[in-house]
Amino acid sequence: MSDAERAAVLQALIALALQRVAMQADAFIARLAAALQAADAGEPGMQASLRLSEDRAAFQGLLLASLQGLLQREVRALDRPDPDELAHAAMDLSLGSFEAMQNKVALDNLSQAIDAANRQALDMLGRRIAHLLRRETIGLAHNPFRSALFLSAVSDALNKFDANAQNLSLMLRRLRPDTFLQLGPILEELNEALNARGIVPEAAGPQAVRLAQGGPATQERLHDLLGPVVPSHSSESSARLIHPALLACLNDMQRQQPAEGLPDTAILRQVRQQAPARLLSAYDSNAIELLAKVFEHIFQDERIPASIRKLLGRLQLLVLKAALADKGFFFSAEHPARRLIEALAQNGWACDPEKGDDDPLYRAFERIVDQAVQDCEQPLELFENMAAELDAALKKEERAPESKASEAIAQAKQQEKELDLQRQAEQDVAERIEAGDVAGFVASFLREQWVRALAMAYRMRESKPEALDHARKTMEELIWSVKLKASPNERKELVGKLPALLAQLGSWLDAIQWNGPERESFFARLAERHATVARTPLESMPRHQLEMAMNVAQKASESRFSKLASEASEQKGKTADEFVQRVNCLGRGSRVMFRDGLIYRLAWTNPRCSRFVFSARQAGQVMSLTADALAQAFRERQAAIVATDAVVSRALSVALEEFPR
Repeated sequence: MSDAERAAVLQALIALALQRVAMQADAFIARLAAALQAADAGEPGMQASLRLSEDRAAFQGLLLASLQGLLQREVRALDRPDPDELAHAAMDLSLGSFEAMQNKVALDNLSQAIDAANRQALDMLGRRIAHLLRRETIGLAHNPFRSALFLSAVSDALNKFDANAQNLSLMLRRLRPDTFLQLGPILEELNEALNARGIVPEAAGPQAVRLAQGGPATQERLHDLLGPVVPSHSSESSARLIHPALLACLNDMQRQQPAEGLPDTAILRQVRQQAPARLLSAYDSNAIELLAKVFEHIFQDERIPASIRKLLGRLQLLVLKAALADKGFFFSAEHPARRLIEALAQNGWACDPEKGDDDPLYRAFERIVDQAVQDCEQPLELFENMAAELDAALKKEERAPESKASEAIAQAKQQEKELDLQRQAEQDVAERIEAGDVAGFVASFLREQWVRALAMAYRMRESKPEALDHARKTMEELIWSVKLKASPNERKELVGKLPALLAQLGSWLDAIQWNGPERESFFARLAERHATVARTPLESMPRHQLEMAMNVAQKASESRFSKLASEASEQKGKTADEFVQRVNCLGRGSRVMFRDGLIYRLAWTNPRCSRFVFSARQAGQVMSLTADALAQAFRERQAAIVATDAVVSRALSVALEEFPR
């Protein structure tokens, strides 16, 4: 992929992000306006809410313009890092006042919370962008799509929308993860867009790039051996023609080359003996010997099936003609002849060893090589055509396993959707409990049972949008019902609401099929608490309220710290586990050999890389695994990643070390 193509991909990501923000803008503005209206800020909050609601289009325009400018600046910084620009890219706010510093702290804290909630999607997006740009890594601080950029755009737009500093601070303070733009779906779409383009972080990707490009020492060594050639298959280098007498000699040798037998490089070294006198320069002789050493190492690579090595052996003279006409073959991994060799070597694993020469895919490979060997002409276009034919043959043979994999992919997507709904329900319950005003036995009920009702409500949103609001309202009324009531009016309100509340609870619990002694025990305890709330003497209310508040706050604090410790421990374990890291390196197209001896190709993974679907062409097998199950398979040596680094680059690197100095 050229630099221009990489730049086009990044611009496409920016356009996609802007489009998705525009689609969310109305809902975001409505949430922010509602939060301002509910804020304990009196008239300023009402005025800010009203203005946002009445002039949504103006604010949306400012937001998109600011976000586009920030994203463009971040993408430019990826190519030409500017330390000052990067340092201020996240929050370009004036710190001239205490209020401005408060705003920045609030936004920084919010950014950390949003990034933490979307860590996997952000990490994967960073790895994909690094792979696109041929970098080792791109950290969160340089990821153009981190939450800080979106928050900065919103802050800038709000500042331009309402110049009143007090209103700006009020609006920024009302931002919460649930109020703000929902970045999770945007990040997942960005990941999916790169996935669809085949931009996936392979385990050996950076190493393959280093080998393919070579460092300055490698380039200098190649120039010493091959002369001052143009290091690419450009029109200038490919315009050079082989002497007709040498070309005729090579064509004759190509016709006489045996099609059977194990491949070796003797035929390449014979060229120097059989070529007409004085037609080979010292540089040409070096090119022949270097190419012979490259093929020697390819023939010794047992990762390439023997049948494919035999086909590659038959291409030696054809590749030599291309390399003598354009020594850019040794300098560039994009050279057409090199790309053809890579395509054969990398895709030979898909041929079924049990079928051998009868495998339709192998027969297609063989037919392509036969046609090329019979063509005694030299043009580099021949390799381009062969690569296109090879790609067509692969796509044709991959349709069958892909059709089977599509069913597993659809099922995996549905399972992921269910898990997402469950996670969202769990997050809703956790955030509500952590607020610190939920009685202990009610908190346990919410975590263990009501989360299932919320998940069901999320699933019902498409057909019954009101279901989620109903489930949340029922949860709030349950929490309110067990709090002490400090006045006769509140107690009267409780008595009036209880029948409907209990009926709503029962309806949801019937829906999730929670029955038996545990349900009876919960309602018995709930009845006791309601009786206590209704009968506690009013004169003793302050003491009871204080005791209950302290107890609830303590339980909430313990729950919160327990959760944080558990998450930290889990994250630490995952970071330290090399097998989890191995899973995180996989991308669509990666190959894994499982204990059945077959090599499976990764057909699909979700943006969070938490579920994988593999397919094996040889047996039409499909395998669906979670990230944890796949990591365990690596841990127990029931699976192993099949290296996909560039075979020519690797062989060339070793050949240069062996070449006499």
